[in-house]
Amino acid sequence: MYIRERLKSPKVYIGIVIGTIIVLSHFISDYFVIKPQLDGNVTFFTPYTRWIGYDTAAMTTFYYTLLPLLACLTANQLFYQDLKSGFIKHAVKEQGVAKYSLSHLGISFLAGFLTVAVPLLLDFVFYYCTLPNMKPDPVLNMSTAVMSDLTYLAGLYYSNPLLHVAFYLFLAGLAGGLAATISLAVTCFISNYFTDVAMAFLLSLILNAFSAATTSALFSPNLFVIPVCPLYIPSLSIALSELLLGTLLFSLIYLYGVRRHVFS
Repeated sequence: MYIRERLKSPKVYIGIVIGTIIVLSHFISDYFVIKPQLDGNVTFFTPYTRWIGYDTAAMTTFYYTLLPLLACLTANQLFYQDLKSGFIKHAVKEQGVAKYSLSHLGISFLAGFLTVAVPLLLDFVFYYCTLPNMKPDPVLNMSTAVMSDLTYLAGLYYSNPLLHVAFYLFLAGLAGGLAATISLAVTCFISNYFTDVAMAFLLSLILNAFSAATTSALFSPNLFVIPVCPLYIPSLSIALSELLLGTLLFSLIYLYGVRRHVFS
């Protein structure tokens, strides 16, 4: 109940507000450029060719680069507040260590997931409501660069593009959940709000630089979740394993950290 009340605070939704502003800016700036060209060129302008995930413009890179930071500007702030105020010991006494830890973990992961996925969904809805709902053509739309080296399930993009969008929304959400979990784990050991929020983002920048040097997005979740990745992508099984195992690892670190604070 106490978490539900605290979720009403506007501070919890900073990440999703910033993400929405970014995708809204993307849609407005793009739509008013292509609107005069729509007549007779509907094949080139569909929700599946203009969505921010399939766009290779700077705004796409900007959003996905900020993904780890946006995901951390959410409900994991509540755990930081509990530690800072010492309220954690009272909450644990009332709920028990397991219930307290898992509730914060679940809410933080879900908040990170939604913070990343909802703005992306809104961007797609904007295009879906304004552009012709036509499937991409493998020949006419080959300029979108959707190919197996850069895009998971590339064939699905042409056969069922709506499902392909849903898949990438889910994949981006997992990356957001992982970033939020990293932030939770860091909060247990570093009592500095800026560091707790920014650590996942700083780590992603380092991994992005390494990936750029090796031309592979193997260790950069915020890159391989882009539908048209700027680098070569790892196999889907490796990507999913990296997201899930990373989340599990930092969840265990977080759970250990909670017990450390409670019983210290």
